This record gives sequence, structure tokens and C-alpha cells, in this order.
Amino acid sequence: MQTKKPDNELLRLYTLAFEEFTRNGKVSTVHCDKCGGLIEIHALGLGSAWAMNCPCGRFKDTLRGL
Repeated sequence: MQTKKPDNELLRLYTLAFEEFTRNGKVSTVHCDKCGGLIEIHALGLGSAWAMNCPCGRFKDTLRGL
């Protein structure tokens, strides 16, 4: 079984989007590299989990804090 290498651009955009969200409470400058749409993040519940989305679904994910 071969493991897939992480996509560095994907990881970079995840990081940029989440950093902007934690600073400003929203993402307004980080865009998906596939569709060009804005990457959106919103808190789920009391803020220990977040949903990340973009129009094409490349960034459809749930992030959990420790």
C-alpha cells in the first residue's frame, strides 16, 4: 500500500484560511486553488470545532480543536 504525499498547497491554504479566521473571525482573502472561490470557515457548537467550505468542495472539511 502506497501512502499519498500531502498536498503542500492544500495545507498552505488550510493554514492561511484558519489563521485569518482566528485573527478576524472570518476569511476574506484566501481562495481555493481549484475553483477560485472564497474559503469559508464557521464555528460549530461552542467553538471547539469548525466547518470549512469552498464552492467546489475541495475544502469541505470539519476541523476539531484539542
